[in-house]
Amino acid sequence: GVVSVALGSGASTRAVVTPGYAAAVVTAGGVDTLSLVARGRAGLYDGAITSVRLPALGQTQGAGSAARFLAASDDGSELFLSRAGTGSVLEIDVSGTTATVRGTIAVPSALADGGYLATVDPHQRPYDLSGR
Repeated sequence: GVVSVALGSGASTRAVVTPGYAAAVVTAGGVDTLSLVARGRAGLYDGAITSVRLPALGQTQGAGSAARFLAASDDGSELFLSRAGTGSVLEIDVSGTTATVRGTIAVPSALADGGYLATVDPHQRPYDLSGR
């Protein structure tokens, strides 16, 4: 079946899916909110929703500045979020229904297009190399 889950009003550029949750960042009024939707018993992502307001990274307003891209580790314990115009990537730890911003990774580009991301574990075969 198909299930819809309301994440509030705003814009969402990309989402990721892990074995335990689906994640999306919704931007409204210049504020980014990370929403984690737990996987329910039937296997659908329709369970409890955990929302975390993310820190501002000083992105400038303008064309493309709303672009957000997410990538997740294969087990879902880490999320990475890039935001257009910031030159940085947020690293977010996820444990159960708790998401905690661990730090910020500075990159040598402003990420004007949003900064497509993929995660790779050197000990496992890559399973998802689509830039998001």
